[in-house]
Amino acid sequence: MQSGGAYNYTGGFSGFTNDTFTRLVDTASSEPDTARRKELYSQLNDFLLDQCFTDCFSMTPSIAVMTAQIHGLQFELSRFTYVDAWLA
Repeated sequence: MQSGGAYNYTGGFSGFTNDTFTRLVDTASSEPDTARRKELYSQLNDFLLDQCFTDCFSMTPSIAVMTAQIHGLQFELSRFTYVDAWLA
């Protein structure tokens, strides 16, 4: 979540940023205690489910199946970008 595309806490494909998300990723990635890290991962999982700011469509990012109500989805540099996407 620090270097990937879809869930990167600095913006990723969707451009989503959030202080809580940044704090959870930073804290979980540096926590030495496995029990505390597991708790942080659980919080991070809940956060991702609640925010739902990105979605994986397929292993081949140039192929996506979606409703006709989605507009503005762009394909750049071998990946989709969702910054300008909207639902009609």
